[in-house]
Amino acid sequence: MQIRDGLAVVSALGDNGGAIGAGAVYVFEHDGSSFVEVERLNASDGAGEDFFGESLSVSGGVIAVGACGADQTAGGSGLDEGAVYVFRRVSGVWQQEQTLTAADGARL
Repeated sequence: MQIRDGLAVVSALGDNGGAIGAGAVYVFEHDGSSFVEVERLNASDGAGEDFFGESLSVSGGVIAVGACGADQTAGGSGLDEGAVYVFRRVSGVWQQEQTLTAADGARL
């Protein structure tokens, strides 16, 4: 969990989103007296055992979410190479902006 800039960002690695271990991240905003859930984030290419939300970072209007088991295809074996998903708040809605992967990724 990360709390910063009036946001609480909480990972739920067991949240299946249709696939066991896919993971999800919940975004809460402070309304002056308590935190209120405003969004549920998932990877655009999420799959089982990606563990989306394994790591989190929050800064201003940006949330970076790690998925240590994400499968990638560019530059490596494609299996469990991991990825970081970058979300930005645009007009009050959290949108996935980019997926970061290593060019020379290797399996865990």
